[in-house]
Amino acid sequence: MILITHIIILTILGLDLAAFIIIIGRRYYMGRFHRLLDIERERCLEIRRSLEVSTDFTEIALLRREPGSIGWRAVEGELFKALKSPDANRGYIRLFFDLLGYTDSYINTLNASKEWEQASALEKLSRLKCAKCLAPIIQALDSPKRDVRNMAAYALGEIRRKETAIQLIKHMKRVALNDEESSIRIIKSALISFGNSALPALTPELKNNKWRVRAAAVDILSEIGTDQVIQPLIDTLTDPERDVRAKAAKGLGKIRDVASVPALPLLSKTTDQFWVVRLHVVRALGMIKDPIAIECLSVRLGDNKWQVRNAAATALGTIGADAYLVLIEQYLRSNDRYTKEQAKEELAKSRVIDSLVDFIIKNRDRLSAEKPVSQPLINGGTIPPAVYVKMTDLLVSSGNEVSAEVIRSLTCEKMGLKERSRAIEILKSFSNGAGHEPRHSH
Repeated sequence: MILITHIIILTILGLDLAAFIIIIGRRYYMGRFHRLLDIERERCLEIRRSLEVSTDFTEIALLRREPGSIGWRAVEGELFKALKSPDANRGYIRLFFDLLGYTDSYINTLNASKEWEQASALEKLSRLKCAKCLAPIIQALDSPKRDVRNMAAYALGEIRRKETAIQLIKHMKRVALNDEESSIRIIKSALISFGNSALPALTPELKNNKWRVRAAAVDILSEIGTDQVIQPLIDTLTDPERDVRAKAAKGLGKIRDVASVPALPLLSKTTDQFWVVRLHVVRALGMIKDPIAIECLSVRLGDNKWQVRNAAATALGTIGADAYLVLIEQYLRSNDRYTKEQAKEELAKSRVIDSLVDFIIKNRDRLSAEKPVSQPLINGGTIPPAVYVKMTDLLVSSGNEVSAEVIRSLTCEKMGLKERSRAIEILKSFSNGAGHEPRHSH
């Protein structure tokens, strides 16, 4: 038993010693490798600097190194540095890659057995961006190895030519059908970089008979986000597949800051039978912030899905004064508890009622017939007097004690006869015209 214990201890010590030797050896080897690499870089530094502006080929002989050697790697690194320089003659430097054998080496490596070597070669070809690289990169899209296909798609996005967009879309259709999510993300990113130039080849895929392909096309159009994609996305709102409709609505909301997105085509989809579609439509309307959507959004406050109710309340909260009125009315008058809950939550979040009452308190001295306030600021935005009357009316009718002075001041505003008459009626509802100290409703 003691002998076995000693053997185990010696074995462990031996393994520790071996690991220590391997670590030390590796550090020594890597240190020596990097020292030699730095020496080689220094040797070709001046040549690399001249490459950035020169058009003389006499340096070619000075840069030739044995393929795979440390010198070969050093020259390769310096050539890529020269290629990144803003003042570089890139076509000239790419020719150096050709003449020194680097381009052919990368292309030949695409037939290597190791996946990481193929992917590394594709990454280098993507940086070169030369026409000679296109055919082998396109061929790599058919590789049985996913990482190689993904890197090929990335490379085509970097090279960014018309024919590469067509090839990427063909590849997108294949991977979308196989639901290869990681590959789809890379292809989407590559196609987005083309911008509007990808639209002629991409837009027809919105009619593809496979919904996954249509969904991928919608995602890309949404990210491109120019005014040219708005109508295709609007047309896609009637797609037979719910996920595609939802993505189209989401895309229209996303591009609101880039182009003018009309809210009208989205309104009919607020009643879509699938709640995910309703959710993204409501969110999009909140992002577009068109008052035309207020009525449809107010209906969705009573949606049977809490996600949609919450999104509708949030959307109304972003539109402004008229939408705040809807939220207050729904909170005070609706018999549906879900509607009341969502309206109350959004009003509490926006603090519009608190802001209104705070305004009344802070401006008591100014709110008089002699010194009327024409347009009070509520929650950071200007509220027209007519809207202000209605908000006050709702607060009074709900039992909140609002100062009579604010009602009196409203009769002095330059507003319509109907609004002024209502303000006087509210004023008369106070006994003897005397007001009360207002209190918060929340």
